[in-house]
Amino acid sequence: MSVTGTVTGNEGAGATLSASFQVGGCAALAFKPKFSASTQGKTSKANGASLHVKLTPPHEGPQSTTPANASGTGSTSGSASGSNAQAEESNIARVKVDLPKQLPSRLTTLQKACLAKVFEANPAGCPPASAVGHATVHTPLLPVPLEGPAYFVSHGNEAFPQLILVLQGYGITIDLVGDTFISKAGITSSTFAHVPDAPVSSFELTLPQGKYSALTANANLCTVKGGLKMPTEFVGQNGAVIHQSTPISVSGCPKAKTAAQLRAAKLAAALKACHKKPKGAKRSGCERTAHKRYGPIKRKKR
Repeated sequence: MSVTGTVTGNEGAGATLSASFQVGGCAALAFKPKFSASTQGKTSKANGASLHVKLTPPHEGPQSTTPANASGTGSTSGSASGSNAQAEESNIARVKVDLPKQLPSRLTTLQKACLAKVFEANPAGCPPASAVGHATVHTPLLPVPLEGPAYFVSHGNEAFPQLILVLQGYGITIDLVGDTFISKAGITSSTFAHVPDAPVSSFELTLPQGKYSALTANANLCTVKGGLKMPTEFVGQNGAVIHQSTPISVSGCPKAKTAAQLRAAKLAAALKACHKKPKGAKRSGCERTAHKRYGPIKRKKR
């Protein structure tokens, strides 16, 4: 890395100066980002499935601080004045996630991706169906968050559309590009290979349900054995690499029935079957058996 400048004398003569420097100690920086994910248990063919992810440093500090000067130019050294924890953390360089097979991409939505030439001219001109989510980033370098829509963008030479997050705020626009890949097994991967080298207090991305949801579900998300898992890779600006299996919490699932409720349900089903028998001894015997098997358990008196 180097710093360059120009020196101009009183008589107009100038000279270009350059000084090289190296940043030391990066490898010793900690790198332990916290990453969580959640989805809704209730899905449908019409509205697909949802996904919400959140990324924070190990010790979440203030979400914003006053920038270095009024023009909005702040330090990008990775030191967050509002959070000592962040000053000791390496920033993120790359993120890759593999969605569980129960949460595949919705192909009908991928087919409605915005054309690259339309997006490059003005993302606002993209068709509504290509806007599949919303992202928000807080950084201590700015007094306001960067936020904006997430688009599927199609390039003619790529097999699958990119997921591009258009982040705006404080006169700044950043397009955070995620490359999409779908394996033969139907597993979707998203790779954000070029994350800006800047401290982040929090990052959140929501892909909601809807007519043009990014994701769908091919199973009951509430009953997946072992729960939903999302293999995740983080690479720090200092070269540190973390691999983890991120659990996806599922909300809105019906509560598991108690033992008494299960017995009551079995009793009701058994009695319904008994009522199909002709009245008389057979039906009465069937009902007695049902009550004996599935009736309330009487506790013994002490």
